[in-house]
Amino acid sequence: MIFSVPNRQSPEEDSVREAVGALSPEDQVTYVAERIRDAMERRGWTDALGKPDVKRLADAMGVRWQTAQYWVEARNKQLPRPDNLRRIAEALGMTLEQLIGAASGQEPETDAWRSFVQSDLGGSMTQAERQALASMLWPNGDPDTAAYRMVLLTLRSVAS
Repeated sequence: MIFSVPNRQSPEEDSVREAVGALSPEDQVTYVAERIRDAMERRGWTDALGKPDVKRLADAMGVRWQTAQYWVEARNKQLPRPDNLRRIAEALGMTLEQLIGAASGQEPETDAWRSFVQSDLGGSMTQAERQALASMLWPNGDPDTAAYRMVLLTLRSVAS
């Protein structure tokens, strides 16, 4: 069981379990904490040393800074509850799917993504390239097909 909170099953908890279920419980916590830290960095929510500013996340969510620190540093050894995951995502300007979706290999459900993967270039992606593009955080909203194209070409030029 992913969560140690028994008898708390809701459709939202089931979807979170399904999304991160491919990972071990320890990896789930680490993965989500990394995604939170990445999103905080992209939003500029860091201190003078470049570390995540947990107080800023806590203030945005209305929780104590210690609570946010557990989530950001994966100290609790269990995932935040689904309602807290949703609140974290909202505070960071993301959807829940953007925060945890890539944990199970889920891909974006946007028209731009579907269009891109059906294009010749998108269809030529390796599994690693596809996973990299699908799990990227886009700080200014969902990308269009041109953004996916540019990033894939950049990945390929760096790799060669």
